[in-house]
Parts: sequence; structure tokens; C-alpha cells
Amino acid sequence: MVKGSNVDGLYNKDPLEHDEEVKYDVVSFDEVVQKRLGVMGQAAIAMCRDDNVPVKVFDMNKDGDLMRLLMGDNIGTTVMQLD
Repeated sequence: MVKGSNVDGLYNKDPLEHDEEVKYDVVSFDEVVQKRLGVMGQAAIAMCRDDNVPVKVFDMNKDGDLMRLLMGDNIGTTVMQLD
């Protein structure tokens, strides 16, 4: 599943409000819930986790990023089961 966002992935802090944020390249569903990373609603994350559906978070406002993602470029953050 792809999830368009206003930033280019998931961070430990809101990159629009902080200067010392750290971007995640890959993060687990459980970590998204525990750290309240706010990619989407808790119920949606739980459904993706339960059905083992990875989510790719990317910047929907950056020209060409959706096409790059679909072509296989490693952009954004992947939320997936890491067990």
C-alpha cells in the first residue's frame, strides 16, 4: 500500500516543526504504534499489521516521487512486520 504525505517519510519528530529529526527508512507496525508516529490512524495500522500489508510512506507533493516509487526506487519509509 502507498500512503502519500506532506513529508518524505516517517520521522521521530515532526520535520516541519523540528530541526533535529531522524528519518526512518524502515520501521515496524508496532514501533509506529508505540512511538505514535502518526502516519495514519491506529485502526488502519492495526489492519495492515494483522494482514501483513506493508505501507510505503512518501512525499505526495514532490514531482515524480509517485512514479519513482512505482518504478522501484527506494524513497520514503517502509512500514512493515519486522519479526
